[in-house]
Amino acid sequence: MNIKVQSKRMTLLCLFSLVNIFFIPEWANLFGEQSEQQIFLTPTPRLNAYFALGSTVFILSLLLSVFLIQIRRYQFKKIETIFYLFIGASLIVPINFLREFAAIFSYYPQLSYAAHGLLKYFVFPYKVIILILVAIAFIKVVRSQTTSLIKYVNALALLLAPIIVVTYGNLFYKLYSAGHLVSLQNVISPSHMKNWDGPKVRWLIFDEMDYRLVFDDRPKGIKLPELDRLQKEAIFSSAAYPPNDYTIEAVPSLLSGARKSVITVKSEDLVLRNLITHADEKWADISNIFRDVKDLGSTTALVGWYHNYCPVFKTDLDYCRRLPMGRFGYDESFFGSVLVILERAFILDKRLERAFIFNLEVITRRSLDKTISNNYGLSFFHFSVPHSPWIFDQIKGKTSPYILRSPEQYFGNMLLVDKIIGEFRRTLEANGEWNKSTLIISSDHSWRKSAEYDSKRDFRVPFIIKMADGKARVINKPIGTIVTKNFILEVMKKKISTTDEAVSWLQEQSKDFPKGTILIPFKDEETATSPSKKLDSKKAKG
Repeated sequence: MNIKVQSKRMTLLCLFSLVNIFFIPEWANLFGEQSEQQIFLTPTPRLNAYFALGSTVFILSLLLSVFLIQIRRYQFKKIETIFYLFIGASLIVPINFLREFAAIFSYYPQLSYAAHGLLKYFVFPYKVIILILVAIAFIKVVRSQTTSLIKYVNALALLLAPIIVVTYGNLFYKLYSAGHLVSLQNVISPSHMKNWDGPKVRWLIFDEMDYRLVFDDRPKGIKLPELDRLQKEAIFSSAAYPPNDYTIEAVPSLLSGARKSVITVKSEDLVLRNLITHADEKWADISNIFRDVKDLGSTTALVGWYHNYCPVFKTDLDYCRRLPMGRFGYDESFFGSVLVILERAFILDKRLERAFIFNLEVITRRSLDKTISNNYGLSFFHFSVPHSPWIFDQIKGKTSPYILRSPEQYFGNMLLVDKIIGEFRRTLEANGEWNKSTLIISSDHSWRKSAEYDSKRDFRVPFIIKMADGKARVINKPIGTIVTKNFILEVMKKKISTTDEAVSWLQEQSKDFPKGTILIPFKDEETATSPSKKLDSKKAKG
C-alpha cells in the first residue's frame, strides 16, 4: 500500500483496527468468562461500561485518523514516522496481555516462564522506560526505511481488522440482550419493620487494621484522635486475635461465631468447612448473627464490601448494601468509565483505588445515616480501609487515587479510619443514639504485609467495645474475637448492659484462648483445649 494514495477511509480503518487491538485487555475484561470466585466478588459491569469502551475506541481512532491525515497533508514526514513508531511500540500492551493469558503457555511451562521473565516488569513505572527504549530501537532500525515501516504497520492493521467485527459484535449483542447484564443482588431495600425499642448494637469491621501498629508502635507523627478518645470510654483489649488471616474466611467465622475454612466458591455463596464437625455447609445455610438477632424479634442491617452479603443473607436482613471488591474498575457514570479506561490504557491503572473511594463514599455518606435513622437493632459495617490500596492524601487530608505505593501509606489509610469513626460518632450523637448504643470496633485480620514496613508481623487486632454507660476498662488477657457473635446476643437479650457485666463475660470467654483463633492451625482446631494449648504472649504475637 502506497502511503501517498492511501484513502481517508483506509486510514480510519487501519487506525480503528490498531486502537481496537490496543484495547484488547479491556474488551477481555468485559467479555471474558469469569470464574465463580470472580462472580462472587465482582458483579457484572453496568451498561455504561460497554458504551464507554465502544465509544472510546471509535472516537480515539477517529481523532488519530484526523491527526494523521493532517500531517500527511502538510507532508510532515518525521512526525508521521514518530507517529507510526509510537503506534507500533504501543502494541506491546496487547502482546503482553496475550502472553499472560494465552492457553498455549499452560501446555508449555518452559515457554511460559521464559515469556514471563522477559516482560515480568511490564508495570508502572517500567512501562514508560520500556516504551521509550523500544521507540529508540525502532528509530535506529527504520530511520532510513520510513516507507517500509508504515507499509508493514498498515498491513498488520488490515490483517487484524476482522477482530473489530468480533469485539463490536459482542458489544452490540450485550447491549441487545441487556437482561444478561443484571448483577448479583447488591441491595436489599428497607422493608416494613416494626419499631425495635430494645438494645442497639453497631458492629464495625475495618479490614486489615493492625493492633500493634495502630497502638503499640504507632509512628510519633500519626495522630488518631477519635480512636484515642474512644479508648477512654470503652472496653479495650490489648491481646485480641482474629479467627483467620484472610477476609474470605475471617468474616464468615465472625458472623457465625465458629471458625470456618473456605472449601470453594459457588457463584452467590461460599461452601465452608466447620473445623469442629468437619461438615461442609453453604454459608447461607449456617447459623449467623443476623438470623439469631431476628429470631429475638429485632431488626438487622448490613453495609459492607468484599463479600456477596445480600444474596447470602437475603432472608436475614432488613436492609443490605453490598459493595463489590473490584466493581470491574468502572465508574457508575459514562464519562467516569471513559476516564478509567483511558487511565488504564495509558499506564495509570487506578481502578482499585477508585473502587475503594467509591465504596467508602457509599458506606459513610449514603448508608450510614439511613441505617442509624431506621433504628435497626443490629447494624454491621465492613469497611475496606485500612487495607491497601492507599487512598488518603495525608497532606491534603482527603481521598485520592494517586497516592505513592509505599508501606508508610498504611497510616494514611488509618487517618481515614479515624475520620470515619469520628463521622460515625457524630451521626449517632445527632440521632441521640451514642449513649444508648453498644459500639464494637475490630478487624477481620491484622496487616499481612506489615513486615514490609518494619520487618515485624503481629496477629493481634483491635477489639474495642463501648457500652451505653461509656466506662473505660482494659482487658490484657488474650481473647479471640470469635466471641463477638455470642457477646452481641447476650446484649440483645439484655443479659449484658453495663461495662462491668461486659468485662466479666469477656474475661470468662478468655479462658478458652487460643481456641477459635488464628494461632491454632486448622488441623488442630478440633482437639485444641485452653490449658494445654495456651501460648505465652511473646510467642503468640508471631
